[in-house]
Amino acid sequence: KIERRTGKQVERTGCHTTAVIGRDADGRYIAVFRVGSQHSGELLDELLAKRLPGLPRPLVMGDAASANAVTVCPVYMCGCNAHALRRFKELESKHPRELAPLLSAYRQVYENDAHTRTEGMSDDTRLAYHRQNSRPIFMKMCRDAQALLDEHKVEPNSKLGSALDYLLNHQRSLSAFFRLSGAPMDNNLLERELRLPVRLRDGAPVFRSTVGAAVAAGLWTLLVTTILNGINAFAYLNALQRHQDDVKSDPLLWLPWTYQHRVDDLGRCNRTDRA
Repeated sequence: KIERRTGKQVERTGCHTTAVIGRDADGRYIAVFRVGSQHSGELLDELLAKRLPGLPRPLVMGDAASANAVTVCPVYMCGCNAHALRRFKELESKHPRELAPLLSAYRQVYENDAHTRTEGMSDDTRLAYHRQNSRPIFMKMCRDAQALLDEHKVEPNSKLGSALDYLLNHQRSLSAFFRLSGAPMDNNLLERELRLPVRLRDGAPVFRSTVGAAVAAGLWTLLVTTILNGINAFAYLNALQRHQDDVKSDPLLWLPWTYQHRVDDLGRCNRTDRA
C-alpha cells in the first residue's frame, strides 16, 4: 500500500472490514462497505475524491484514530462521544466518586439529544437547542476533568488519566454537535451496522479470494443502504434480479429510492405491449 501522507510503499497484513455511511442533502443514507487491507480513512479519501466541487465542506464523524484522517479535501472532523463515554463507563466501578459528575453530565447531554430527535427538530433548530442546553454542561464536564488532573486527584499515566486526556485532547471535535449544524454526537449508527459483517466473520473467518470479499461488501452495501432508508430489502433485491438487464443498462434508475418507479414504468410498458 502507498502511505497517504508520505507516499512510501508499506507492506500490510490482515483483513479489515471498513464502512462509511453518508447522508445526502435530501436526508437519504448511503452505506459503502469494503473488505481488504485498507483503512477507513482511505475509503473516505476514495469517496470524497469523487465529491463535486463547490459543495459545502462535509462533516466527517469517527473516532480519533489517525487511520480515519481525510487527506483529499478539507472536512469538519466530528468526534465520537460514545468512544469517550465508553472509556469512562469501563472505569466507573473503580473510580465511582471521580466519574460520577462526568457520567451525569454525559447522561444529560444524551438526554438532550434524544429530545431533539423526539421533537423532530431540523438541523439548525437542533444546533440552537444544543448550544443553549448542552454546551454549558459539556464545557463544565471538561473543566471538571481538567481539575481532576490539575489537582492531582488522578494519576496522569493511569487508565482514568488516559480517559480524561482523550476527552480534553479531542474536546473540539467532540463538541461538534453544538458547533456545527447536522453534526451527530457519535458514530453509533455505523457501529450498529458493522454487526452484519461481524456475524459473517464469526461464522466464516476468511474469504476464499478478494472476489468473494468484494461480493460480500457489495451485498452489505446494498442491504444496509436499503434498510437505513426504510425500504424492503427482500423486495428490492428480488426486483434487481428479475430486471438485471435493465439494471445493467441504467443503474441510476435502480437505486433503493428510485427502483419502484422503474418497476411501475416497466409494468405499464408490458401492459401496453400486450394490449
